[in-house]
Amino acid sequence: MLELQEKQQQLSEYESADEYDKFLAVKDLEDRTVDMPWFQHIPKILQIFQDLRNVDSDPDNQIVLSDFNISLEKISLR
Repeated sequence: MLELQEKQQQLSEYESADEYDKFLAVKDLEDRTVDMPWFQHIPKILQIFQDLRNVDSDPDNQIVLSDFNISLEKISLR
């Protein structure tokens, strides 16, 4: 019985620590994040660069990424 009380007190100390709050926040974020395998990112990223190259009219073929809003789903000018 004494061991159970000690374990419960130890658990309470863990839960009241600041690091535990950070752990819970990170765990919640990880639970809500959907991971996409890297092999699915590659074609989308290549398409983004191709689209940017088509928009660019600079003779030096320089792309200024700060002019664009870029996500895996679409590209738009700011």
